[in-house]
Amino acid sequence: INAEYGGMENGHVAKTKTEQFLSFIDVLFFNLYIKPLGAFVYLICLTLFIVLLSALAFIIHPIEIDFSLSSLIVPTHHASIKLQSYLAAKHAMANGMEEGTFIRDGSNQTNFHSIKKRSYAGNPFKAPPGLTFQTPYSQTALYPFWTLDVVFIATGNNSNILTEDRIQYVKYVEQEITQHKDYSRFCLMTRSQTYNEGWQCTPCNSITTYFYPSILNGERVFDGNGPRSKDKLSDVLQYAFSVSSKSYWFVDEDFTPYNMRSQHLRSQFLFGFPIKGYRDWGQTREEQRDLYKEFIKSYIPMLDKKSTDSVKVYYGSTDLYDYQAYSLFCEDLKLAGFALIIVYLYMSIHTFSLLLAFFAGACILGSIGVSYFIVRVILGHIKMNVLNGISLFVILGIGVDDAFVFIDTYKQMGHLADPGERLRKTFQIAGKATLFTSATTAVAYSANIFSKIPAVSNFGYCMSLLVVTCYVIVSLMMPAVLSLWHTTGLEKKEKRLEECFGRPFQNIFPWCRMRYCG
Repeated sequence: INAEYGGMENGHVAKTKTEQFLSFIDVLFFNLYIKPLGAFVYLICLTLFIVLLSALAFIIHPIEIDFSLSSLIVPTHHASIKLQSYLAAKHAMANGMEEGTFIRDGSNQTNFHSIKKRSYAGNPFKAPPGLTFQTPYSQTALYPFWTLDVVFIATGNNSNILTEDRIQYVKYVEQEITQHKDYSRFCLMTRSQTYNEGWQCTPCNSITTYFYPSILNGERVFDGNGPRSKDKLSDVLQYAFSVSSKSYWFVDEDFTPYNMRSQHLRSQFLFGFPIKGYRDWGQTREEQRDLYKEFIKSYIPMLDKKSTDSVKVYYGSTDLYDYQAYSLFCEDLKLAGFALIIVYLYMSIHTFSLLLAFFAGACILGSIGVSYFIVRVILGHIKMNVLNGISLFVILGIGVDDAFVFIDTYKQMGHLADPGERLRKTFQIAGKATLFTSATTAVAYSANIFSKIPAVSNFGYCMSLLVVTCYVIVSLMMPAVLSLWHTTGLEKKEKRLEECFGRPFQNIFPWCRMRYCG
């Protein structure tokens, strides 16, 4: 007998450790749930705890989304290693520095960007007589760090951007950019040789600097700060491409010495650090970055309106891309909020209970906040990525399913008169069902953790944790909500409401009639 029943002590069957643990849970929770005041206090404390964890996570670590290409690249793959080497070399050439060190050519000028060289049997361009070139740069004062690239594309019947009227329009847009009230604070500074004005903003890298030169001691300085020269457009182009191969950077690849036509024209504006008002980069770099981001964002409304029927204006930079990608991501998150409202309305109709629908939605939102706390505060993940936004839509379905299982199971146990026994049966059946479904879902998502692509691995990691957290919160919260719903008499009132309005609703929607009436 002892072998069969696990031992007898004083006529009672000895409980195993598992049974002792379940008995402790029964005394601690279910005896608390069946009392209205106990369930209410428990829900208040649990809700405040979840809100506190979520608030701490978002305050200490605001949401940071990684939109970079690196989140989608396999770091150890040979193609990724080659790409990183190429980008490092390109960055050194583009910004004229690597880890804070200038890289200069023999003329003591900073190389701001790499130029695609083109070879010819011979250069047919000849500089027109009477034109001489003098560089406007003598010494770079600050470190080049940011750029704003603007691309002009000719549209309409004439696809050549190198016409007189379009060159004038390009110059007009460039002036609009440089005349921004804060442009002089952020622009890359250089010592002026033109009018002995000391330091000034570095002229933009543009072909228009050859069309609008300044005059210094009878010589032309191609800084774009003077009036339109009296030379023909073809002569200016001939000179520009004869004195510097860098001029090919401004036009598209179809431009040749024999075909001086280009549909595209590029201009680049240089910005440096430390910005005006700061003595160095050092400990204030993040503060200066934030100021620059606010400054560069102010160009978006202006540049969005500069396209015409003959010239389309496009613009971009790393910080602008991050800002616009983040704005688009936030717009997608609004869709998740809209989906949550739709789900809440459906749950209210399905359960005929605003209380149950509210706490089911609260379980979903709480699981998002607690998971974010675990990922950012406890585990120390620095940034999320775009794929994590998908998890908000996925957890809506998973969380609602778990809540529906508890609610429907509790209604099916309505034949049990003892509230405690009814709640125990509900938890045994619904808890076991949601445990297995949540476990299999979490395992399926956790398989992505082993992906070599960082974004996919991070998504699987966060999504599996989110599923587990959602199950735990639903299991802790919904039994207390259901007990409070029953003991306060809301169940009877809402059941009568369902009987009054459920039948007409079923006649409107046949699938409802099949669900409720069989």
